[in-house]
Formats: sequence, structure tokens, C-alpha cells
Amino acid sequence: TDFELSRKNYAGQNAKAVSTGAVSVDQRYEKIAKLGMVSDSFDNDEAELRSLAKQAEALIQHEQSFGLRGRRQLQLALGVNPSRFEEVIEQVRAIGRPVSFQVDKTDKTNEYRELLARRESLSKSRDNLVALKSREAELSDLIALETQILGLESQIQSLGVSVGEFDSEFEFVTIKLTMSEVPAPVTRFIGFMQRAKVALEWSVMYYLGLMAALFFFSVAV
Repeated sequence: TDFELSRKNYAGQNAKAVSTGAVSVDQRYEKIAKLGMVSDSFDNDEAELRSLAKQAEALIQHEQSFGLRGRRQLQLALGVNPSRFEEVIEQVRAIGRPVSFQVDKTDKTNEYRELLARRESLSKSRDNLVALKSREAELSDLIALETQILGLESQIQSLGVSVGEFDSEFEFVTIKLTMSEVPAPVTRFIGFMQRAKVALEWSVMYYLGLMAALFFFSVAV
């Protein structure tokens, strides 16, 4: 089962820089692995997942648990360093019993480039309006000018947050996993009962055969 995240993770990779005129950026991408698994040892597997996340220095960016014991479900989203993505994936897949797996990688270079260009354009517009404040003008015009400047500042700050998600300092890829609890298998118990049944049948057959042999031996004597 998939679930949405409020925060997006992006990463960069060594590639030929993409020229954007005044701005030049390396490739940026979004990579998401989605894993579905079932577990008949839910508490132990959950503890193992959390231990793995801690060892891999992954950020738990989303967590949701629901359901009653025996039918519980856990959703976790991990922000993982791109260099450890494959390693962590293999370790996670060794926990429980995987039932689904998918990796999506989407190029976000153009989106990042557009954010940078838009922020630069807004900054220039703000600077131009600030320069106008030094000129003599009616109070109403100055108030309107200040309102426009505040509006641009707000947009620039909002874009700053979006651009910040692409910064190399916060580079992560995403692992979204859903673990569902299932009843413990009874194959061992069934196997034991089957073997006990076969052993009992052979014991009865040998006992009856022995009794028959003793009977005929007694008659012969």
C-alpha cells in the first residue's frame, strides 16, 4: 500500500552541468523505492527495521501504525543517503517476507532550474521596488510599494524553502515500506502431527502383526 509524504527528497549526481544562462546546475533527481512485506513476527521485525534505520543513519520522515494485534500494519518512510541506497534496500528486503518492490527515479533538473530562475527574477523585482522607495512619492504610493515588496519577500522565502530541499547538504533518496502482520505459519505443527500419525499407524500395524504371529505360534504349539 502506497502513502504520501509531505516532504520530498532529492539528490544530485556527477553529470555534465546543465547550462541555464546565468545559472548552471548539476543533475537533480528524485528516487523512491516502495516495498511491501508481510511478517509473522511483527514486533521483532519492527525492532529490526528501526535498528537498521539507526545504523544506516536514515531519517524516519513518516511513521504510521494501525490495526489490532494479529492484523497490524506499519508504514515507514526513510530518508537515506544516496550512496547507501542499494545496501539499505537489500537489508530491508531480508526482513519479513517481501511481496512487492518498485523503484522510481525521476529527473528533477528542470524543476530545480526553474525554481532558481524564478527566485532570481523575484529578487531583482524586489530590489527594483526597494530602490523606488528612496524617491519622493505620495504616502499612498509608498504604502502600495511596501505592500508589493512584502509580497515578493514572501514568495522569495517560499521559493527558498523549495530550493533548499535540493541542496547537497540535505540530499536523500526515499524508501517507503509497508509491513503487514500475518498469522504465524502452522506448517511445522502440521508436519509434526503428520509424522506422529504415520508413526502411530506403523506401531499399530507392527503390534497387530506381532499379536497375530504369537497367536498362530501358540496354535501350532
